[in-house]
Amino acid sequence: TMEERKLEKKKRKQNAAREMIRVFFGRGLYAKICLGIVVAFILIAIFCPLLTPYSPYEQSLKDQFQTSNANHWLGTDQLGRDLMTRLMYGARISLVTGLVSSVWGALIGVTLGLIAGYSRGFLQHFIMRCVDAQLSIPSIIFTMILIPVVGASILGIGFVIGLSSIPGYVRNIYAQILSLREQDYVTAAHLVGQ
Repeated sequence: TMEERKLEKKKRKQNAAREMIRVFFGRGLYAKICLGIVVAFILIAIFCPLLTPYSPYEQSLKDQFQTSNANHWLGTDQLGRDLMTRLMYGARISLVTGLVSSVWGALIGVTLGLIAGYSRGFLQHFIMRCVDAQLSIPSIIFTMILIPVVGASILGIGFVIGLSSIPGYVRNIYAQILSLREQDYVTAAHLVGQ
């Protein structure tokens, strides 16, 4: 009946969710510790205005060069700014830059890898030679050359870092597509006219 199908579908979804959680958290102690560190990093970056009474830009020259104490856990810098506060606010910049560069690099790299893998001839060779040319330049030099062109904003830095990560994605996806293209089921699909 219809109710039995709905119940069975619901059970399958619950079992799939349980299996995903079991596989993810069954990877050992190191995976759990790393997950905890990443989650803590994200939560601190999001809730840093609630976690500290100081502004990252607030200067207090009477408090300069203080060591760790009850008011300033990591001390203060030469302008009297709280180092713990600056560290927490800096996590926001790191997360945004990492997210922008990862998404940008993956989006463009996977797309170019798919195009190079599926196409044959000029386009395939052109994309892969461009990737090889970019790989011949050290990524730190590549980044240092492009930062002044793009601008030293958070999004600009994320864009350039993502641009330097594109060849890795392209080569990985390209290799996967080439191996899948030679599988028997692809040959069979071509033989039946698909």
